Amino acid sequence: MNTKLLKLTLNFLFISLAVQINLTTLQAQQNLPNDERMSIIDREMHCIQEKINKQEDLQWSDVCYTNNLNAQTENDKNAYQQNVSTHIEESIQLAQATGTALIFTEEDIDTIPMADFSQKENIIEIGFEGSKFDYEEPGLMTDKGNMYGIFINYTHRSRKNKQINHIKQIFHDTQKINVYKLEGKFSGGELDYDSQGTGSSTGAKNYIFEVRGMVGYDLNFSDRTRFTPYMGVGYRYLKDDGGGETTTTGHWSYDREANYFYAPIGVEAHRVLTPGWILDVVLEYNWFISGKQKSHLGDVSTSYETLTNDQSRGYGLRGSFKITKEMEGMNFFIEPFFRYWNIEDSEVSPVVYSGVVVGAGLEPENNSTECGVKFGVQF
Repeated sequence: MNTKLLKLTLNFLFISLAVQINLTTLQAQQNLPNDERMSIIDREMHCIQEKINKQEDLQWSDVCYTNNLNAQTENDKNAYQQNVSTHIEESIQLAQATGTALIFTEEDIDTIPMADFSQKENIIEIGFEGSKFDYEEPGLMTDKGNMYGIFINYTHRSRKNKQINHIKQIFHDTQKINVYKLEGKFSGGELDYDSQGTGSSTGAKNYIFEVRGMVGYDLNFSDRTRFTPYMGVGYRYLKDDGGGETTTTGHWSYDREANYFYAPIGVEAHRVLTPGWILDVVLEYNWFISGKQKSHLGDVSTSYETLTNDQSRGYGLRGSFKITKEMEGMNFFIEPFFRYWNIEDSEVSPVVYSGVVVGAGLEPENNSTECGVKFGVQF
């Protein structure tokens, strides 16, 4: 037997032993069904055999089974691999020093430190965002300017769904709801008002607060690719705090509040590009449930009552693509995004002055577009 063949044979035995240790541990700790366990064995033996056929040296990274585990980060995977390697090396050294046979027992296997490969996952994202904001009531007025804010997101995965190998499995009962998300953001900025009929003004303060809750389920097409359809409920609040100011034509402005209740329906595509780099793409439709617009006409004259208009028709769209760099202990990401709303005319409500109805008013058809970028950390 030549040196090359001997080296390959030893490597084969070494990695085969590591695979069997891990499979035994997985079966004991995660209670894998026998067919799943045998499927993993087949994949790993095929991986090793390919390397032997190519007369290449076997490295720990050649073993594929760790990609089937739910390691939360690349660091978790590396830590587990190192733990197993160290344990095997120490056992070999002990056997050589004592002249005894190298035998692994269940007690030995149980002493191998395990990385966190639990089925549960919790992710928190915190960061800043900046955007260009355009609001328009077609033919009537526009508000334009820059918005800056903060956001916080929380994602919980309760389990890991099975990998999909056929399109029919997408609708199989094994693909269960396993993703729960909470998102919140607050932003503010100064917008410039312009209207052909009532002049223009600058520097009106505007604020947006938004909170959303969603559920979804992962469709795992491979170790590197995942699609997650989701839906939920959301609330968006916008405050135009420009009341009490006058425009270039002498018209008085007033505070306005917009309240939206909606249902986000979307899909997130997740792809591991290379070790340590991840791409997430989100496309979403916002089903408008209801809205309420408040116009504080009392800023023009204290004799006016606040005009309240109900809104029932409209929709929203949003999308983003996020690039994440995995680091030890904390990940960093950048995420360009867009958000769009199109709301139809509201219901008509009476305008009341000193307790007397003097007219009627509505919130006109309007749309808003927000394009920007997020910067954040993930842990």
